[in-house]
Amino acid sequence: MRSVSSHARGSVSPIQSATVIPYLAPYAGAVWSDDLPDTVKHARNAARHVPFEARSLLIPSSTITVAELLLQDGPMFSSTRPAGDAVFTNQPVTAPPFFDAVEWDDSLFTAIPFSRDLRRFFNNAWLSGATSIKFPHLTFHYPLWVENLLSDMQLYSTKRGYWDRAALWLKRVPTDSVGTADECRDTFEFLPWDTVVPGLSPAVRLTTESLATFLSNEWLDDDMLNAGIDYRYRLQLTESRKYSCAHP
Repeated sequence: MRSVSSHARGSVSPIQSATVIPYLAPYAGAVWSDDLPDTVKHARNAARHVPFEARSLLIPSSTITVAELLLQDGPMFSSTRPAGDAVFTNQPVTAPPFFDAVEWDDSLFTAIPFSRDLRRFFNNAWLSGATSIKFPHLTFHYPLWVENLLSDMQLYSTKRGYWDRAALWLKRVPTDSVGTADECRDTFEFLPWDTVVPGLSPAVRLTTESLATFLSNEWLDDDMLNAGIDYRYRLQLTESRKYSCAHP
């Protein structure tokens, strides 16, 4: 089996040209360039496209509430990289259908540490005729679009971690703040876990994952601070209007 290591240096070694789509044959083994024809780029994008069913199997919908998210088992993600290299190959895909949740969920989350390298070498490997991805610690050959899926899975794992830590921190708040903690937990019942927070000024773009940081002991970034300032300004403006109406 000829393969292309995700850690290869320089140009990626060609894979058998027999696997290359006919109209891509002139570019087989070439180094990827932004000057390539749009037809080649569109074909590359199609190869990276993740089927909706596969994405929804491994990544919860952004519209479900935080409470619903926390009821689901968290991803079995470890930042520890398995020994060996992930490789692009010209072998057929052998992974079971992606509706087999056990095979995909338990296996692919352990492959997330390879995401960055696969993304780096995907274009050249695809031009060389790669048809599947093989991870050193997994049995199956996976579709090429798994490279793209792993990036989304890593992002989901990170965002899920924010909410897990926020929920854990709320359980540890001092007893004199229990009421406030309960109010925060109540918002989990209706707050979508991954969307844009409505009602802020156009200059402030805050996602609900950022709210998880507000509900924790972690540092705030500039967007969060600006959102807090915007909220306080609007609150004071509302109170000022109420006072003016009460004291004409």
